[in-house]
Amino acid sequence: MLALVALLGAGSPAKAAANVEILIIDAGSAELARKVRAEAAYAGFVTRTRSAGSERTQRARGAQAPASIRVDSLDRVELRVTTDDATVHTQELVRDPGEGDSFALRVVEQLRARLVDLGWQLPDASESTEASEPTDANEPTEAPPASVPPQPAGVLSDDATRAATPTVGVEASDAARPVMLWLDAGVAGSWARGGLGATPQARLGLRATFGAGWGASVTSLLPLLDNEVAAAEGEASVSWYLFGAGLEHALPLPGPWLVSAGMGAGLLVLGVQGDGLESFDGRRDRLLAGAYFLELCVGRQLTSWLSLRASLLAGLNAPRPVVDFDGREVASFGRWFGTLGLALDVGVTLSPAGAP
Repeated sequence: MLALVALLGAGSPAKAAANVEILIIDAGSAELARKVRAEAAYAGFVTRTRSAGSERTQRARGAQAPASIRVDSLDRVELRVTTDDATVHTQELVRDPGEGDSFALRVVEQLRARLVDLGWQLPDASESTEASEPTDANEPTEAPPASVPPQPAGVLSDDATRAATPTVGVEASDAARPVMLWLDAGVAGSWARGGLGATPQARLGLRATFGAGWGASVTSLLPLLDNEVAAAEGEASVSWYLFGAGLEHALPLPGPWLVSAGMGAGLLVLGVQGDGLESFDGRRDRLLAGAYFLELCVGRQLTSWLSLRASLLAGLNAPRPVVDFDGREVASFGRWFGTLGLALDVGVTLSPAGAP
């Protein structure tokens, strides 16, 4: 029995929540640091606040908390967790467009999730406390929060509500994302089977993004140069346009990176201007076809209202437009075509995060 007790005691228990000290480093936004500190206290952590300069001094002395939240700016923070074997885990979080004050809560929730992954026990809201050690003389201090009055039976206080909220990762914030309207403008290079060659085009679009990562868009590709087709009967200038609409879904990635995949359909328009030689007459014609495509976009969020995206579009068209000289096919469009583009997206918030 003694041997069994010794074996059970030799296991590596999960780290106790009471030993988790959260160091909040104000390196760019005192306002966000105060909100993060309040959310961490609600979550039951021991909190300590330092400025960026004093944090460098503490690191030089070798005194460092096992978990820290560095507030680099009003829209960007860095999480850092150090394990017992001195392994450092870091993660950067960026405020979503229109996220507002819920960003501070998401930061603390993500830290809770990371600590759970590393074997820490989550604290209860009743265990929330502030560090009692004196801070640096040049650091601001805050008055302790007032006591919460007793609640009627069956009613949860705000602290209890926060404690009862399950811990979720970054992906869970998708449902709270704002409704945004984006104007896309950029350039693209397009190519299609059939002998028309590569075509430089302007890309213009309008895109709406909703909660849970879904979005809808309308896109147009406009030619910057015409394609030339020549044969014994004469020559022709061919310009093609694409007008399409589609649906897309964003993949769950930590900010500021953006990845989405979508599909759509639209109208393909070919304008042909012929110029005949000798006994041949040239004429103008317009050819129409349906277009069906898949699109993959990769980008980066530059600010809450500006992003840069690269897109790869691949599709097919039917029926296949054909350019004839005297009843003889000299060129066609497709059926397969593709486009590689780069665009800047400028957004405006239609509905803030969490609005009904």
